[in-house]
Amino acid sequence: MLDEQIATKEVKYLFKEYYKKLQISECEFENFNKLKTDNERICFVNKIVTWNDLPPIEIIKNNKDEDLALKLKELGNKAFVKGDFEKALKNYSESILKMTQYKNDTKNLSLALANRSAAFYNLQLYNLAIDDIDLVLKLNYPKELKYKIYERKAKSLLALKKHEEGIEEFKKTLQALDDCKLPMEKKLKMEKDIQIMLQIMNKSNDKNDNSNVENENYKLHIISEKNKIYESASVKIFMKNDSTVGRFASASENIFPGETILVEKPYCSVLLEDYHLINCQHCFKRTQGPYPCENCSQVIFCSLNCRESANYHKYECSILQTLHKSGVSITVLMALRMITQNNLKYFLNLKSKLVDEKNFDGVYKSSDYLRVYNLVRHEDLRETKDFFERTVMALFLLKCLKLVNYFNKTDNLLETLTEDEIFIGGLILRHLQILQFNAHEISELEMENKNILDDSKSLFVGGGLYPTLALFNHSCDPGIVRYFIGTQVIVRAAKPIKKGEIVAENYGPIYSQMKKLERQEKLKSQYWFTCTCTPCLELWPTFDELDTKTIRFRCSGYGTDEKRENCKNILIVPVNTDDFMIKCSQCNQHTNLFKGLKALQDTDILYKQAIKYAQTGNFQNALDIYLEILKTLHGILAPPFRDYLLCQQSIRKCMLALGNTVFKKK
Repeated sequence: MLDEQIATKEVKYLFKEYYKKLQISECEFENFNKLKTDNERICFVNKIVTWNDLPPIEIIKNNKDEDLALKLKELGNKAFVKGDFEKALKNYSESILKMTQYKNDTKNLSLALANRSAAFYNLQLYNLAIDDIDLVLKLNYPKELKYKIYERKAKSLLALKKHEEGIEEFKKTLQALDDCKLPMEKKLKMEKDIQIMLQIMNKSNDKNDNSNVENENYKLHIISEKNKIYESASVKIFMKNDSTVGRFASASENIFPGETILVEKPYCSVLLEDYHLINCQHCFKRTQGPYPCENCSQVIFCSLNCRESANYHKYECSILQTLHKSGVSITVLMALRMITQNNLKYFLNLKSKLVDEKNFDGVYKSSDYLRVYNLVRHEDLRETKDFFERTVMALFLLKCLKLVNYFNKTDNLLETLTEDEIFIGGLILRHLQILQFNAHEISELEMENKNILDDSKSLFVGGGLYPTLALFNHSCDPGIVRYFIGTQVIVRAAKPIKKGEIVAENYGPIYSQMKKLERQEKLKSQYWFTCTCTPCLELWPTFDELDTKTIRFRCSGYGTDEKRENCKNILIVPVNTDDFMIKCSQCNQHTNLFKGLKALQDTDILYKQAIKYAQTGNFQNALDIYLEILKTLHGILAPPFRDYLLCQQSIRKCMLALGNTVFKKK
């Protein structure tokens, strides 16, 4: 989950100077406290807070710099000539971001992209070279130079063993030579070389071979059987309702370690400012070949498809710099994004359907705003001061929307709010409440290199709202691991979960790293509940406090009732025991410790195999072995136990390595 302290801390920071100046009487505060709806709160605060009381918004419509772009391109050319292709790539990319996007004159942009494709080619990044060339061909690239990029694309395709496509590009190269301005001798030689190449390739039996293309299938996790109601979840997930804890996920069937139980795209996602020129603004994937916004140099996209899909950026583009300077948090930006990713008409069409519902009918879709609208926000527990601060924030965001003409008005009077503006302001205020309890961090795993997991760490790159995942309750001993492919979240079981048991995630505090009192205080402060998970009720020790002198065996006996269920008693046995048959005090049956100890001994060999796989970058095979080890441990031992916890940590790291990964720069 996203730490709400980020939001509350920065709300105070944003209004540190402005909020102090607000003069609100005790009577006004009492009247505000009596308000029942978010729309009423927006109207009330708008009457007592002037627009001048809010931080100023600077509209920046274009911060491109053609002169700087051309200088950067020239620096790239110099680096390229020296053979420093990495530096050339960096210079070309910076040039492309700063290049003015003229609709009728894209020559300079096309030249910079063509040069970057050459850098990619020399760095053997052939797919990226092809992407740039394809874009160049859509721009007004000089006709006399096209033979260069057709030939480069042909050679890139050959390097990728896409022979048939390569042949077609060589044919285009021959045609483009008719327009080139090469000396006749060089032109004839090039034609002859290509003809020879085509003859060789046509005689060859090689067809397109994509075997060298990175196989990402193992990353594309799918759910074996989807839930008919919760379309992003497994059929093994069932949502229960409880008067105390609300809606939560439970297992409708036994769930096995490693099983994928949720694959969900976010309703909305926002990238942290620190990653705006590193990761794609839309899909969050790191990119070496960024494509720019047509109007600003503050964000990048990994492809034209992502740029076109980022429909929200047309509203945010001119105010993004101001928002970041103001210090607004990621959750505040998400509250805005939940509006800007759709136009006003979209929300007006939904207006009559926006009612509070604790229960719902039909399919639960992650893209359905009606489901998002009804996520928990604990409005009945919220203090007046908190409500007031969030209302002022909502008013500030509403001001932003008015200034970028979200409401399609010509007389954009800031002080006056129309019915539509009040409606949207109320939604923003609701979003600010919802996100406190339902937003998740989106992360990527930073590794020393492709084969080292030991010193890896998760990097917080952005925030996302996942409507189905938001229904999962917390445990300080979570049963799942979540990781990300782009912005899509993958949730997999990290231990066996029996039918009827809660399927819990973790909101931050975990028993192995934090003592109960600290966990309880953190959860109570941000999420407003007292945790009653097993580690909290049974006072489980942290990892450093775990007893290494005893082993916690599960009793292998059965109960005396008709169901003959397994005895749930835990047999705590000294590590150096000589007694291999232990009688249970509850079921009076004996457990053979020798069998358990022998099985534990066998896991040592498996551990070594898993470590070997992990050290060679084969994380999927390593994960498979760790999952087998966990099944064995779970059948014999009961947590909290050191080996059990270490195995779960290894499983988590291997799973994270299958998602978004980056390698640390040396």
